[in-house]
Amino acid sequence: MKNDLIISLLLLSLGIAQNNDNYSVMHPGDKYAAEIIKGKKDGQGTVTFSNGDTYIGEFKNGSFHGQGTLHVAGGEKYEGGWKAGKKEGKGTYYYPFGNTYDGEWKNDKKEGSGTYIYQFGEKYEGEWKNDLKEGQGSYADAKGNTYVGEWKTGQMDGQGIYTFKSGNIYQGMF
Repeated sequence: MKNDLIISLLLLSLGIAQNNDNYSVMHPGDKYAAEIIKGKKDGQGTVTFSNGDTYIGEFKNGSFHGQGTLHVAGGEKYEGGWKAGKKEGKGTYYYPFGNTYDGEWKNDKKEGSGTYIYQFGEKYEGEWKNDLKEGQGSYADAKGNTYVGEWKTGQMDGQGIYTFKSGNIYQGMF
């Protein structure tokens, strides 16, 4: 109890208010418009953070949960599923400079099948694990070369077929 009081006083002295559920911290200038149930954000709503980020979507127990869109002030955007404040399920992330990822997420990381398109035309379609290319996938670079095969820890690794733009083919271990 004494430690909670000290933490609350410290946060207040910094201009930060924290709900007693420890799920959400609201800073001065943050704005929330939606339902509050039992003192927590719940249901459909909008949060505009003081840094310019905006979230529009569903909340549960004070966290992003369900379907929603997060606009990041730096130009990034995520549209899709959330669970307990983390990206979960199907969603699309738009990175600055034109890269996009459309696919499955688990615990805030690319996990399952998805497609990553790079700003200069390269494209990876396949399996992901822990934010890295892992399992079966295909990659096409901007020059017209392609690879279809196994990936491990984000790299071509295992059996695969590399087809050069010229038509030459290498099939074997990578």
